Amino acid sequence: MTLALDSELLRIAMAVVLFLLGVVALIAGLRLILAGEYRDGMKELVAQSTRVSKRGVTEQSVAPIIEATSRLIDSVAGLVRTAFGMGAFLCLLGVALCTISVWIIWVTLP
Repeated sequence: MTLALDSELLRIAMAVVLFLLGVVALIAGLRLILAGEYRDGMKELVAQSTRVSKRGVTEQSVAPIIEATSRLIDSVAGLVRTAFGMGAFLCLLGVALCTISVWIIWVTLP
């Protein structure tokens, strides 16, 4: 009888820990998706690059700066895509962990 109670307690503890980890992963993923930390920097870079590109039409010495700005904008855009992808992955992982914890409670416990 003590062994059965201990295994049930262990399953409940596992389910609670998995559920909490799932909630943390879900919140972290949503924060990455909704935070928009990089979007403000991207908007500022685009605004500045248009100002520099207007000068670049008239001045040839500004061409390397325009090229560097273009590469920087591409890098920041890649960073935004990567952050969004990580956020989506964390959201899916959080939902999966919460689902597994509910399955442990409903299916495996008598």
